[in-house]
Amino acid sequence: MEQIRLALPVEFVRAHVGLTWRDVRFGLDHELLEPQAAQVLAMAELGAFDAPAAALSDLAAAQRDEPTRRLVDALAEAEPERDDEELRRRWLYLVLAWLYENRDRLAEPLAVVEAIYADFGYPEEMESFVRYLPAAPGARLGDAALLARWATYLEAAGLRYRPAAP
Repeated sequence: MEQIRLALPVEFVRAHVGLTWRDVRFGLDHELLEPQAAQVLAMAELGAFDAPAAALSDLAAAQRDEPTRRLVDALAEAEPERDDEELRRRWLYLVLAWLYENRDRLAEPLAVVEAIYADFGYPEEMESFVRYLPAAPGARLGDAALLARWATYLEAAGLRYRPAAP
């Protein structure tokens, strides 16, 4: 990500998406996740296993300033392979959901949407709410209509990525 730098709060991310360690690695690699997120997630996950992986235990016990990348990599590599494009779509949803929820704090939320559109490689699923793109025939125009289409995207994507109930 080149134009926008966000470090999403780990609790926000956990509330919106069931994270895998591959997701965590992607989020850390692209500076989309708080740096201490890996330790927080490892501590939360630790109690779910009778015999946790050594990397998970080590990550949960890591000090705040201790390098943890090799542990995140080990946990990610132990998971089934996932499509990079799917990882990008999940993080696109997370970034857009966080920005939408915090849009009142932004001077120009739709300008930020345009930057996200570029940063994520111009994803088709965003085209209906990017200001400078032509609207579909018959579509309402204006910022309010764009915000409504953004909300519609988030509703649909949220159903796809919602974490499983505990």
